[in-house]
Amino acid sequence: MSATRAAALLGLAAVLAGCAITQNVSPVARAPGGEICLIQNSEVVQDGFHPALVGVLERKGFRVRTLPDKSKPTECPLAA
Repeated sequence: MSATRAAALLGLAAVLAGCAITQNVSPVARAPGGEICLIQNSEVVQDGFHPALVGVLERKGFRVRTLPDKSKPTECPLAA
């Protein structure tokens, strides 16, 4: 079998296999009082991520409260 034919068959197999992952996403009801809490995670460090996320959420109309590392998600009705 030639290399060209093998590559063509491999490419065809990849296209036919496709991706079988599906997701169903349901919107969340607006948080009580429009507040969302963000819990700091000292194990995940990416400069500028937290302030950027706060900014996006505030532009979407949420009031954002930052909770310290290791806080329990139950301290706020909607936490991330």
